[in-house]
Amino acid sequence: MTRAVCWGVLDNITSMMHPVFLLEAGVQRIMGSGSAFSHNAVLRQEAKRVFPLPVEYGQDVDSAVGVAMVFHDRLPSPVTFSPTSPR
Repeated sequence: MTRAVCWGVLDNITSMMHPVFLLEAGVQRIMGSGSAFSHNAVLRQEAKRVFPLPVEYGQDVDSAVGVAMVFHDRLPSPVTFSPTSPR
């Protein structure tokens, strides 16, 4: 049952980020983060099975950190905000 649920989760992820698309985009590795990966060996095994790239996992890393890592290199230089004028 656990493997089927994990397979379903990864099937959903790969339907949004197909492994072929990732390869064509130049992705060289998959970085898994969050408690789902850190606490579930079956999910880690299934991720390695469905992605044709090396799969690495952060230790005690929140999934938001994974998202930040993805977008870090894709965002333009840091934006500086100036205080807004009073209304």
